[in-house]
Amino acid sequence: MSVLATIHQPSSELFMLFDRVILLSEGYTVYNGPPKDVRAYFEQFGLVMKNFSNPADKLSAIASIPRNVLRKDSTIEQLAIECTKQ
Repeated sequence: MSVLATIHQPSSELFMLFDRVILLSEGYTVYNGPPKDVRAYFEQFGLVMKNFSNPADKLSAIASIPRNVLRKDSTIEQLAIECTKQ
């Protein structure tokens, strides 16, 4: 059985209980994978998450205001292309 849920800014504890996280931004899928891999995945694009922060907070920023958190040489389109390679 599959369950699909949209949860806005879950606690980090709840976030880590998910089997899979799909992050959409500007109409693109920019992450599709397990929550445990979120930090490492986005670090390769210069999006460093603090060790004791809630990854869902950073994902919310990436989804809603990507130009404020992405490096100047990165775009949502590039993240989407990389996501398809996973």
